Amino acid sequence: MERDRDAGVDHACEQILKIRDSGAFEGVHLIPVSRYRQVAARLERDLLERGS
Repeated sequence: MERDRDAGVDHACEQILKIRDSGAFEGVHLIPVSRYRQVAARLERDLLERGS
């Protein structure tokens, strides 16, 4: 994470999508604190790519 400032956001979004795809839970509660817009934009992009 020292070399890649976005590594935490990338990892969180990957985990959220895996949880969603698993169907094991109805949703997630995420508190990105200072990176809200970046996380929201990334998830929107990833969901559109998956056709969801």
